[in-house]
Amino acid sequence: MQAICRALVLALVAALALTIAPHGVAQDKEDKKPDKKGKNKAKASLVAEAKGSPATESVTETALAHSLISYGRKHKRPEALLAAARILASQPEPKKMKDKPKTERHTKEGKEEKKTEVKRDNSPEGLVAEARKMAPKGKEVGGAATWIAREIQEIKRSPVGGPRRGYYRVPAFSTNTHTITMRGREQFVVAISGDGDTRLDLYVYDENDNYCTSHVGPGDDKIVYWVPAWTGRFQIKVVNRGSVYNDYLFIAR
Repeated sequence: MQAICRALVLALVAALALTIAPHGVAQDKEDKKPDKKGKNKAKASLVAEAKGSPATESVTETALAHSLISYGRKHKRPEALLAAARILASQPEPKKMKDKPKTERHTKEGKEEKKTEVKRDNSPEGLVAEARKMAPKGKEVGGAATWIAREIQEIKRSPVGGPRRGYYRVPAFSTNTHTITMRGREQFVVAISGDGDTRLDLYVYDENDNYCTSHVGPGDDKIVYWVPAWTGRFQIKVVNRGSVYNDYLFIAR
């Protein structure tokens, strides 16, 4: 049973990894900072070619887990929730972000629609419990759920360190802007995972509003990697293209 469960987890992870493929912009390796007029904006960030740190890898794995959660709930696949629970249990406890994003309403967009509030428990323990309830009659997940629940109890989480994380809401046809200080010449990664109701796009700009990189397209699971050319404050924009609000996980390192 344990070997089958491990194989199932690996298969789901490999399949869902394609949905959050990292995006970045290849640029010259210079430390010159762009001015307010946009000169040298091509030097705003560098593609992340170096090996990622444990913290950046944790962001990637956490984003993948939330993609598995969305997939499992949408397609009624309890094994996806179990795989996500196993991944999340192995991650260090993230630091909560203190700053709230600035929200800007888009102009000339459609009318915002009403949306039903749904509260979800995305903790490893909550996901295991949800997977047990989701399993249809005749489909055995009890053994896998028991094995993963036991592993969750055995995993020791790091009490300090880890990436920064927060849960936020971006209204319909609006943009949330998160401002984060990043160190130059160090790999940085940002990931978002929405509630599945609208398309979310992810953009990165420097302090002078020069474009750095982005991940856009269908869905609301997005991730970007890059290496800033200097230490400074960067703007992470989460754009909601839909007619209802979207509650999303924001995680960065």
